[in-house]
Order: sequence, then structure tokens, then C-alpha cells
Amino acid sequence: MLRVHNPPNLNLPPLMVQKTEAREEMENSPKIANFIRSNLLLRKDFYELSQTICDLSGKIQEMIASFSEVDDPKDSGMALFRAMRNRGREDWERLRLIRNLLVHRPSGAKLSKAEEKALFEVRSGVFKDTVATIKRHSTTIQNKLSAYESKQQINLDILTPLTLYLCKKCNKLLSTDRFSTINCKCGEHIEDVSKTRREPLAYFDGQLQSFMKNNYWFEHGIDYLLRRKNFQTLCGVHVLGHSGNLHEIDNIAESKSANFRFFCECKTAAIKTNEVFVLAGKMADTGCSKGYIFTLDKETPKEIRHLGRSRNISIIGDALSRTEESLLTEIRDE
Repeated sequence: MLRVHNPPNLNLPPLMVQKTEAREEMENSPKIANFIRSNLLLRKDFYELSQTICDLSGKIQEMIASFSEVDDPKDSGMALFRAMRNRGREDWERLRLIRNLLVHRPSGAKLSKAEEKALFEVRSGVFKDTVATIKRHSTTIQNKLSAYESKQQINLDILTPLTLYLCKKCNKLLSTDRFSTINCKCGEHIEDVSKTRREPLAYFDGQLQSFMKNNYWFEHGIDYLLRRKNFQTLCGVHVLGHSGNLHEIDNIAESKSANFRFFCECKTAAIKTNEVFVLAGKMADTGCSKGYIFTLDKETPKEIRHLGRSRNISIIGDALSRTEESLLTEIRDE
């Protein structure tokens, strides 16, 4: 919902702004709020750690989802076949068995008891290997975060705990975080939690993974930088232009002492000509006269810098490798 942004301590034209519900919900989640409050988002070592954890967390989620894929009667054969094929030559025998039993089997043909037993052993083996890999990724995540915390003498509550409930007989994933009575596909009736094997994990939840992948971390890193410069800030909002169009603005900074505002865009890749024109268009439509583009790219071609200057847009590069102090010197406070 649009709201009027008109701080009483500023003598500036009001803006009509809004933040999407999804973005607001994401930023209010406890783990992401802790992630933002760390004020480490522009630290290269923290970024590299976060990227590693994000990648491993994505793999954990994919492997958890693979359990239900194998259970789908329409795709169980192909799902197992893909799972085995991705594991390489060490699983060649099991791969060939799956291919013969399920993938190339005539439609409607029933398995013999010996084939059912062989299939059970293959499925159980795949499940066991998958859980072992999930545990290995979770252990890596926790060890790397713990080592970073120890080195920096800080405590970062940014991992989400997750418990897997597994069938003791076939290693099948039954549920996550909460036990419920179930009939496992292997034939076991599991009515008591004691009949399960529980594996505790820790990882970046889906929201924090999305926060990283959408580069919202960069916007909040710049937001922290601007607040260090004593600007009042808005992060990740849409602004209504004179044209009636809503413009997505990564960062808005406003000076309490000099009464001026500027817009910022955050780019993780090299700046292109059209990105300068886009920001200039947003500024013109909303009455903002100054802009910055922050980028992780180390070298911006001089013709793009000249184009930016002609539109009163400054380009600040290599934002992740430089110190905060050196970045602050490039931000004008009047």
C-alpha cells in the first residue's frame, strides 16, 4: 500500500512510497533481521561465507525434495535413475538395475519378489546416501560459520534448525521438524517417534536463500553505509513518479543537515549504458537530482562514468573489496 514519506525533520518534497508485502515479510523474519543487523554485509569474507552456506543450503533443499520425487508413482523410476546417474560410476550396478527394473520395463508388468527385494535395497541405499550427503553439507555449514564467529569474536544467529525424521528400515524421509504417524512406502507402520531415526540439521532457510540470490544483501549493506554517513534511509521501496508509474529504488538517502536526497542502485555485475539511463529516468520522474550506482565490478569504462556524470550519477565500483571508509569518501554529504 502506498504511503506518504514526509519526515518532519526534512524540508523536502514528500514521496509516495511502498514496499512489497513479500519484501517486508522477508526482512521481518528473525534470521534475516539478524543477518542485516550483523552490519557485515559489505565484508568480503562474510559475503563469501554467506554464498557458500547459501549454495549448500540450496543443495540440502533439493535433496530433501528428491525423497518425494522418488515416491511419485509416475516418476519413481526416472527419479531414482537420475539420482543414481548423478552419483557417478561408483553406483553403476545400481543404476543398471534401476534401468532394467523400472525405466525400460513394459507398462503394467509386475515385479517378482526377488526384483522387489532388489529394488528395496537400491531405494534404501539411495536414501541412505542422500541423508549422508545432507548431513555432510549441514556439518560443513555449521563448522564454517563457527570458525568465522570464533575468528571475529561474534555470535551470528542466522541458521535455521531442521530435524529430519527417517524410517529406520529403509532410510526414507518421513517428515521434517514434526513427527506424525505414517505408513512408510517400505511397509512399516510408524506410529511412534521411537521407530524413527532423527537427524538434526542447520542451514539457510528459503527466505534467507532468496535474500542472497536476489542481492538484497547488497542493498542492505549500502543502507548501513549510508546510515554511517548520518543519512536517513529507505531500502528496497517503490516510489510513485509524476507519470503515475511506480519505480523500484534500491536505496533512498536523505540528509537532515543539508536537506537533499539521492537515489542509489546496487549492481553485482558490470554497469551497462542502459542502467545509467534507467536510473536517470527514475530520478527525472520523481524529482530527484542526484544518484549513485554501486557495483561489485572493479573497472567501469570511462565512457559510462562520463555518461553517469552527465546525468549527475556517480558510479562507485569494487564495493565488496574496499574498506567502508574508502567507500564513504566517495559519497557526498551535501
